[in-house]
Amino acid sequence: MKQIAKLPEQAVKVLEDPPENDLYFSLYEDLGGDYLSTPLWETWGFAFGKNRQQRPLSGIHFHVPPEFLLKNTETFLGFSCWCAENTGVIHGTVGLGVLGGIGSEDISDSYWYPWLQAYPGLEYEASGLYWSETRKGGHDLPRSSNWLTILGDENIARLGGEAQIRRQLTDGMSFLPFKGGAIIRACEKPALGNAASGGIPEGYRTAARIIKPIRFEGYQRGIIKTPKELGFTREQDLQVTLEWVRRFD
Repeated sequence: MKQIAKLPEQAVKVLEDPPENDLYFSLYEDLGGDYLSTPLWETWGFAFGKNRQQRPLSGIHFHVPPEFLLKNTETFLGFSCWCAENTGVIHGTVGLGVLGGIGSEDISDSYWYPWLQAYPGLEYEASGLYWSETRKGGHDLPRSSNWLTILGDENIARLGGEAQIRRQLTDGMSFLPFKGGAIIRACEKPALGNAASGGIPEGYRTAARIIKPIRFEGYQRGIIKTPKELGFTREQDLQVTLEWVRRFD
């Protein structure tokens, strides 16, 4: 008989907090005392209390080994639809990404910029910085697109509805509905997007064109950390972020 893992008691207790409290959870694989490596299996989420007027957006993050995703793609797609439906996702993305601990993109010794430059298909999370940038509006609009682009019903309506989106899909793409929204699948497998791996798949570019009319671009500062050695100004850092958002256009 297969044993089913249970949530840790501490995680269950957090769910009993009143809605005024911020909620944060983090679950990851046990590395047996290895404090240097980053877990390959990890999920975390954050929801702000209902009284936090300038923090209307919550978020959930999953990281699995690329090998699992590439070998079990259809299973992962089913899980993505289930998760989006049961958490009420209004927008989100799924793709290959740089492996790092929570918040590592924002500390002084973690430079993601060269990786993002070399591999356009990589996902960049940085939820905290994104939430800060959308405090005055725009949190309900898609942040970006990737291999999977998740849209809630309101964003689908903003784009003219399901039929309008389906008409724009190119060969190899698919539209995966779930209760409350749908996922645009750019191609069969996620891609790095560099020249050596075949470049950016056309489906990635099409997904970007589809959401472009409503995509959030109202950044006041950059959310991608650039190496200090480059000496970028605040305006240049902002441009780096906008170029990343528009990389599939």
